[in-house]
Amino acid sequence: PLGIAILIFNIATNAKSQIKLRGKFWERTGEISYSFYLLHPIVIVTSLKVYMLVSTKPLAPFVSILISMAAVVITYAISFITYSIIEKPAITYAHRFK
Repeated sequence: PLGIAILIFNIATNAKSQIKLRGKFWERTGEISYSFYLLHPIVIVTSLKVYMLVSTKPLAPFVSILISMAAVVITYAISFITYSIIEKPAITYAHRFK
């Protein structure tokens, strides 16, 4: 995780980087990042518990990668919803008091 954070920070702050983090996807990802941060452990633990309930096999590396990828997609979707329904209206409401 720390290596990925360093890589993203380098890409975002290095003007000479060949990879650009611009566009609607990255803008939206930045907006929902706090919700993503809060929700990702819940989704990961829930995903693993569901797997353990439905499967008698031990968690293979390939299955672990698939669960992780699915957890990222599910977390992104839930984060978008919670940002739209809870966080964005709360921010708008809070700005009324400035």
